[in-house]
Amino acid sequence: MKVIYYRCPKCGQIYYSAATLSGDQLICDRCGATIVPITVEQFKKFVEEEKSKSKTLPNQFCSS
Repeated sequence: MKVIYYRCPKCGQIYYSAATLSGDQLICDRCGATIVPITVEQFKKFVEEEKSKSKTLPNQFCSS
């Protein structure tokens, strides 16, 4: 099964589907912009960026 990744250029929301999306399926649930397909490499880069962001954020659940 081939998975197609999509990303909203406006808010950055990521979507994926085993089918090719069309029409109303290409509308971002978060902001209403049109989502666009991205490559697997772009998806992996996004995941790595998000991982590095989460490592640099302070832990909200630690008490001093």
